[in-house]
Amino acid sequence: MFGGGIEKGKYGYADYMRRNLLIKALVCAFFVILFIVLGLVIFHTKRNYLMIPGMLMVLPFANFMASYISWVKFHTAQPEKYAMVKNFEDSGMLLCDLAVVNEAGKRMFAEFAVIYRNGVLMYGSDTRWKTQDMDTFFNAKLRSRGLTIRLRSYHDFDDFLARINGLEPPDDETSRRRVELARETLINSSM
Repeated sequence: MFGGGIEKGKYGYADYMRRNLLIKALVCAFFVILFIVLGLVIFHTKRNYLMIPGMLMVLPFANFMASYISWVKFHTAQPEKYAMVKNFEDSGMLLCDLAVVNEAGKRMFAEFAVIYRNGVLMYGSDTRWKTQDMDTFFNAKLRSRGLTIRLRSYHDFDDFLARINGLEPPDDETSRRRVELARETLINSSM
């Protein structure tokens, strides 16, 4: 909440965001109640100057609650799954906890994305969205940045693991820049 949090794209970001937004909303709610109660106790009427900051604190409370509600169904993947893909993080190929809203307003969540020189492989356990929706959304984002790499998403973790096994980190400067640009594009597209 006050600096030092988990960066977007890192493991645990979804849980961190939910917790952080809930704490901020509860703090705002506390001050709303505090100002209203203090105003009533001190002035014995609803028409007092302490009602103004109390009413104004409702706006940030509503903003934090709306953000919290948008994150409430997204959860960080289990540590066992993360341990299986963690080796890609050191080379800058792994992104975690990507939440996006497409043009139709549909929320989609991907627990992991592995970026390599020729494409992006993404895993999301939530079967409410179709893999084609995620593929279409992110491929359009990658093309808009001038990247010709393709994104493919999976709902089955074993299929995802089988596909990422054997991927090597980028070995030349051009490949590293492509991976970094794709990484930047995915992070900027996520909530």
